[in-house]
Amino acid sequence: MVDFGVHIGTRGCLTSRKNVMALAQRAEALGYAYLGVSDHLIIPTRTDVSYGYTEDGVWPGAARGECFDCIATLAFLAGCTQQIKLLTSVAVVPHRPAVLAAKLFITADVLSGGRAIAGVGAGWWPEEFEALGAPPYDGLEQIATQRKWATQFEAGMSLEASFVLPQLVAPRTQLADVYDLATATAAAGQHFVGADMKGPMTQIDLRKLGPDFALPVFVIQGTADDFTPEELSRAWLDSLTAPQKEFVPIENAGHFALTSHGEEFLRDLREHVRPLVVSAPVVE
Repeated sequence: MVDFGVHIGTRGCLTSRKNVMALAQRAEALGYAYLGVSDHLIIPTRTDVSYGYTEDGVWPGAARGECFDCIATLAFLAGCTQQIKLLTSVAVVPHRPAVLAAKLFITADVLSGGRAIAGVGAGWWPEEFEALGAPPYDGLEQIATQRKWATQFEAGMSLEASFVLPQLVAPRTQLADVYDLATATAAAGQHFVGADMKGPMTQIDLRKLGPDFALPVFVIQGTADDFTPEELSRAWLDSLTAPQKEFVPIENAGHFALTSHGEEFLRDLREHVRPLVVSAPVVE
């Protein structure tokens, strides 16, 4: 059975107590299952970043106007409705400290009688992050904290359980491999993202490679990846032109599907990629 909901904006004419109440109560009376609330705290007047969900890359919202906080709006909706579920769609994780965001969601959930749903995402607007003082982080300790909490909620597995332990207990792992893993992880933290989150990898924009590829392109990814949301990966893949392209999902796997779901990852490589390699002509 499919449930339908109504998205309530937090800007424009919906920055009115009367209008928000009227729309919410009417949606509930009509039998809708959800009320969705988006999350923008500040609207930059200009941006150099393309919006990923429209064909022309332009965000469809207006450039000016008031903004309501999405979690505070959930708490208000809890008081003027009785049964309809209340969803943030989506609350941007870097906008708020983790403990504060958790407290706000729990408060809204209790006040609504268990109807609040925490839909969360990574966000996409650098100018908004800069205005709010969100990441980039000042150092690796803050990055580690963010990673710790993100992985705790990603497919229900911690970073150690999903990434580190599977490599340590692999059948042919030796002491030298453990040393190499520790060394590589430390080096990645220093040089891959950098101590200030401005390392080489953070400067790469895959879109600058262009949309035309001469080789097949496969994206094998966990459906519970909170670091690289499935929707963004699919949108990027859809924008490409290639002889063959395919998105291969691994259900209930997170960002480290390669290690946490190694057997499934290997199975997908064999089923989707290996046939092309075997059938490819040999170049002398």
